[in-house]
Amino acid sequence: MYRTAVLAWMLAALVALPSCGGPRVYRGEQFDPDSPYQRLFDAMPAAACLAARSALLSQGYLISESGADAVRAHKEFQPDDDTHMDLELTINCEQRGAQTVMYANAVQERYQLKRSRQTTSISVPGGAGLSLPLGSSTENLIKTGTETVTERAFYDRFFALVKGLLTPGAKTVR
Repeated sequence: MYRTAVLAWMLAALVALPSCGGPRVYRGEQFDPDSPYQRLFDAMPAAACLAARSALLSQGYLISESGADAVRAHKEFQPDDDTHMDLELTINCEQRGAQTVMYANAVQERYQLKRSRQTTSISVPGGAGLSLPLGSSTENLIKTGTETVTERAFYDRFFALVKGLLTPGAKTVR
Protein backbone atom coordinates (compact mmCIF):
# COMPACT_ATOMS: atom_id res chain seq x y z
CA MET A 1 0.00 0.00 0.00
CA TYR A 2 2.78 2.40 0.99
CA ARG A 3 4.70 1.68 -2.23
CA THR A 4 1.60 2.32 -4.37
CA ALA A 5 0.98 5.64 -2.60
CA VAL A 6 4.59 6.74 -3.14
CA LEU A 7 4.46 5.78 -6.82
CA ALA A 8 1.15 7.62 -7.27
CA TRP A 9 2.62 10.73 -5.58
CA MET A 10 5.75 10.60 -7.78
CA LEU A 11 3.63 10.23 -10.94
CA ALA A 12 1.47 13.20 -9.92
CA ALA A 13 4.61 15.28 -9.27
CA LEU A 14 6.02 14.40 -12.71
CA VAL A 15 2.75 15.37 -14.39
CA ALA A 16 2.61 18.69 -12.49
CA LEU A 17 6.29 19.53 -13.04
CA PRO A 18 5.92 20.94 -16.58
CA SER A 19 3.38 23.46 -15.31
CA CYS A 20 6.02 24.96 -13.00
CA GLY A 21 8.27 27.72 -14.25
CA GLY A 22 5.89 29.99 -16.14
CA PRO A 23 4.73 30.21 -19.73
CA ARG A 24 6.50 28.47 -22.58
CA VAL A 25 7.30 31.52 -24.73
CA TYR A 26 9.38 29.49 -27.17
CA ARG A 27 6.23 27.84 -28.53
CA GLY A 28 5.51 31.01 -30.51
CA GLU A 29 8.88 30.93 -32.27
CA GLN A 30 8.29 30.52 -36.01
CA PHE A 31 11.89 30.56 -37.33
CA ASP A 32 10.56 32.45 -40.34
CA PRO A 33 13.09 32.87 -43.19
CA ASP A 34 11.68 36.41 -43.67
CA SER A 35 13.21 37.53 -40.38
CA PRO A 36 13.26 41.23 -39.44
CA TYR A 37 16.64 40.65 -37.79
CA GLN A 38 18.72 40.14 -40.96
CA ARG A 39 19.55 41.87 -44.26
CA LEU A 40 21.81 41.09 -47.20
CA PHE A 41 24.28 43.78 -48.33
CA ASP A 42 26.57 44.02 -51.37
CA ALA A 43 29.68 44.59 -49.26
CA MET A 44 32.31 42.69 -47.36
CA PRO A 45 31.70 42.05 -43.63
CA ALA A 46 34.22 44.63 -42.41
CA ALA A 47 32.66 47.38 -44.55
CA ALA A 48 29.12 46.38 -43.52
CA CYS A 49 29.99 46.35 -39.82
CA LEU A 50 31.78 49.69 -40.16
CA ALA A 51 28.60 51.15 -41.71
CA ALA A 52 26.55 49.67 -38.84
CA ARG A 53 28.95 51.20 -36.32
CA SER A 54 28.68 54.58 -38.03
CA ALA A 55 24.89 54.32 -38.14
CA LEU A 56 24.75 53.65 -34.40
CA LEU A 57 27.18 56.45 -33.56
CA SER A 58 25.16 58.88 -35.69
CA GLN A 59 22.09 58.14 -33.54
CA GLY A 60 23.78 58.67 -30.18
CA TYR A 61 24.61 55.06 -29.29
CA LEU A 62 27.69 54.33 -27.22
CA ILE A 63 29.86 51.60 -28.77
CA SER A 64 30.84 49.03 -26.13
CA GLU A 65 32.45 46.47 -28.47
CA SER A 66 33.56 46.74 -32.08
CA GLY A 67 35.36 44.39 -34.43
CA ALA A 68 35.61 43.58 -38.13
CA ASP A 69 32.51 41.35 -37.98
CA ALA A 70 30.59 42.48 -34.89
CA VAL A 71 29.41 45.62 -33.09
CA ARG A 72 27.67 46.07 -29.75
CA ALA A 73 26.23 49.41 -28.69
CA HIS A 74 23.71 50.81 -26.23
CA LYS A 75 21.70 53.94 -25.60
CA GLU A 76 20.00 55.00 -22.40
CA PHE A 77 16.56 56.60 -22.07
CA GLN A 78 14.59 58.10 -19.18
CA PRO A 79 10.94 58.39 -20.26
CA ASP A 80 9.91 59.71 -16.82
CA ASP A 81 11.42 60.48 -13.41
CA ASP A 82 11.00 56.92 -12.10
CA THR A 83 11.80 54.88 -15.22
CA HIS A 84 15.17 54.17 -16.83
CA MET A 85 15.51 52.14 -20.03
CA ASP A 86 18.58 50.77 -21.78
CA LEU A 87 18.50 49.66 -25.41
CA GLU A 88 21.38 47.42 -26.50
CA LEU A 89 22.01 46.46 -30.12
CA THR A 90 24.20 43.56 -31.17
CA ILE A 91 25.26 43.43 -34.83
CA ASN A 92 26.99 40.48 -36.50
CA CYS A 93 28.25 40.47 -40.09
CA GLU A 94 28.70 37.15 -41.88
CA GLN A 95 30.18 36.73 -45.35
CA ARG A 96 28.11 34.96 -48.02
CA GLY A 97 30.16 34.91 -51.22
CA ALA A 98 30.72 38.54 -52.26
CA GLN A 99 27.91 39.70 -49.97
CA THR A 100 27.33 40.06 -46.24
CA VAL A 101 24.38 38.97 -44.15
CA MET A 102 23.98 41.43 -41.30
CA TYR A 103 22.15 40.24 -38.20
CA ALA A 104 20.82 42.81 -35.74
CA ASN A 105 19.22 42.18 -32.38
CA ALA A 106 17.99 44.84 -29.97
CA VAL A 107 17.24 44.12 -26.31
CA GLN A 108 15.40 46.62 -24.13
CA GLU A 109 15.85 46.61 -20.36
CA ARG A 110 13.50 48.50 -18.04
CA TYR A 111 14.36 49.73 -14.54
CA GLN A 112 12.03 51.35 -12.00
CA LEU A 113 13.10 53.65 -9.19
CA LYS A 114 12.05 52.22 -5.83
CA ARG A 115 12.12 54.46 -2.76
CA SER A 116 12.20 53.27 0.83
CA ARG A 117 12.23 55.28 4.04
CA GLN A 118 13.92 54.16 7.20
CA THR A 119 12.95 55.60 10.56
CA THR A 120 14.64 55.49 13.92
CA SER A 121 12.90 53.84 16.87
CA ILE A 122 13.75 54.41 20.49
CA SER A 123 12.60 52.08 23.25
CA VAL A 124 12.67 52.94 26.90
CA PRO A 125 12.52 50.48 29.77
CA GLY A 126 8.95 49.78 30.73
CA GLY A 127 7.67 49.01 27.23
CA ALA A 128 7.18 52.50 25.84
CA GLY A 129 8.49 53.03 22.36
CA LEU A 130 8.92 56.10 20.25
CA SER A 131 9.32 56.20 16.49
CA LEU A 132 11.04 59.32 15.22
CA PRO A 133 11.05 60.55 11.64
CA LEU A 134 14.81 60.80 11.87
CA GLY A 135 16.30 58.48 9.37
CA SER A 136 17.20 58.14 5.77
CA SER A 137 15.58 57.57 2.46
CA THR A 138 17.13 55.28 -0.11
CA GLU A 139 16.48 55.02 -3.82
CA ASN A 140 17.35 51.98 -5.92
CA LEU A 141 16.91 51.17 -9.58
CA ILE A 142 15.26 47.74 -9.79
CA LYS A 143 15.31 45.81 -13.06
CA THR A 144 11.70 45.07 -13.94
CA GLY A 145 12.00 43.52 -17.37
CA THR A 146 14.06 42.58 -20.41
CA GLU A 147 12.61 42.13 -23.86
CA THR A 148 13.87 41.60 -27.40
CA VAL A 149 12.63 44.33 -29.72
CA THR A 150 10.48 42.55 -32.33
CA GLU A 151 9.08 45.55 -34.22
CA ARG A 152 10.00 45.13 -37.89
CA ALA A 153 9.86 48.90 -38.54
CA PHE A 154 12.65 49.46 -35.97
CA TYR A 155 14.99 47.12 -37.85
CA ASP A 156 13.87 48.49 -41.24
CA ARG A 157 14.95 52.00 -40.15
CA PHE A 158 18.30 50.71 -38.89
CA PHE A 159 19.08 48.68 -42.02
CA ALA A 160 18.00 51.58 -44.29
CA LEU A 161 20.50 53.86 -42.55
CA VAL A 162 23.25 51.22 -42.88
CA LYS A 163 22.45 50.81 -46.59
CA GLY A 164 22.66 54.57 -47.08
CA LEU A 165 26.08 54.61 -45.47
CA LEU A 166 27.26 51.76 -47.72
CA THR A 167 25.98 53.28 -50.96
CA PRO A 168 28.71 55.10 -52.91
CA GLY A 169 27.97 58.80 -53.20
CA ALA A 170 25.31 58.76 -50.46
CA LYS A 171 24.18 62.27 -49.55
CA THR A 172 24.57 63.60 -46.04
CA VAL A 173 21.28 64.64 -44.51
CA ARG A 174 21.15 67.04 -41.58
